[in-house]
Amino acid sequence: MSKYQLCKSKLHRPLEKWNLNFHFRTGFRRWVKVAGSGGLCYTCVMGTWKSKNRHKYLLQYHIIFVCKYRKKLLMSKQISDDIKQFSYEICQKHKVIIRYMETDKDHIHYMIETEPTMSISKIVNLMKSYTTYHIWKRYPDYLRKHFWKEHTFWTDGYFVCSVGNVSEEMLRKYIENQG
Repeated sequence: MSKYQLCKSKLHRPLEKWNLNFHFRTGFRRWVKVAGSGGLCYTCVMGTWKSKNRHKYLLQYHIIFVCKYRKKLLMSKQISDDIKQFSYEICQKHKVIIRYMETDKDHIHYMIETEPTMSISKIVNLMKSYTTYHIWKRYPDYLRKHFWKEHTFWTDGYFVCSVGNVSEEMLRKYIENQG
């Protein structure tokens, strides 16, 4: 058992010195061969592997939506809180987990987890349309001052990137050392 090491940041210590109850509390366990170490590493991160019929997955994304014309609409605590609430509602209906969410003056950041059956463009479409519809129902007079003719809230585009548990360099070395 001494050849196995638990990875925490850049520290590598034998497993016996670590509290391994983490696995039993979260259900998360991932073994990764670290380049140059020759052993397996146990990574403790916030995500939990999900299982379906014949596959395991952990799909996490960082998404950013920006208010149309970069208007500072999310400075209002009420609007900001309502957008967050509407986001939770629609995500809950579609089995999308919001890990983190925070607003700035003119944009909102999400960190979500989803299933492989749900495309990221579908999630973005659902979240944007649902939040826009409900925010207009709640604040029609206020929003009419900012958007004269159209019932819009978000820009047409969005930012999305996947969230990984290892760096690109570490993954490259792992793949190169296979075989």
